[in-house]
Amino acid sequence: MSDAVPDQDDMYEPLRALIAGIYDRHRHNPRISPAWLATEAMHELGFARDLHPLGYAGCHAGLEMLARELLGLTEATEPANTEAEPQALRREAEALHRHADALEAFGAMRAIHCSAPGRGG
Repeated sequence: MSDAVPDQDDMYEPLRALIAGIYDRHRHNPRISPAWLATEAMHELGFARDLHPLGYAGCHAGLEMLARELLGLTEATEPANTEAEPQALRREAEALHRHADALEAFGAMRAIHCSAPGRGG
């Protein structure tokens, strides 16, 4: 048995491949970020946030670092505030409006369902 420590590049290669695969599937998304890639990777790995919150945070930070590497980002090259783009803000607002509409519709449907005879509400 060898006590040799695995090469760091070899050790992280499966995680790099996982992040690259996620990126390839979602590369059409103009707002992809290292944090989003890391969250998706955690989900694919089956590491739930409530399983071990501190472990989750540490693993997520490591995956985010690998995602930054994949995207060629460093603190110096990342835009300071990508959220300030007017078109991006409009897209987010439209998505929030659709979400609010869906929540209202769900609430109305639930009220109707719960008030039906025999449902007790």
